[in-house]
Amino acid sequence: MVSINNIDSSGIAALNDLLRKYNGRGIKMYFTSIKGPVRDAFTKSGLVNKIGAENCFMSIQEAVDCYLSNDNEQQQRKYTQYIDQANK
Repeated sequence: MVSINNIDSSGIAALNDLLRKYNGRGIKMYFTSIKGPVRDAFTKSGLVNKIGAENCFMSIQEAVDCYLSNDNEQQQRKYTQYIDQANK
């Protein structure tokens, strides 16, 4: 998400569709480097709840490390603080 500076309702709808499609197949989607305005849009739309803080990471390396170690609790606590900074 590092190259995405802003997202509109069409982008939110497309991500909702992808989440529904992949979750239905048992595939997890991880998101990294979500910028402030995008994070705010995710929060306002409720998309962040569908994604889950445990599937959001500050960097690609953190996502890989968490996946390999299966340590989602620590990551969820860390990213939840970041998500809570959203302008609601």
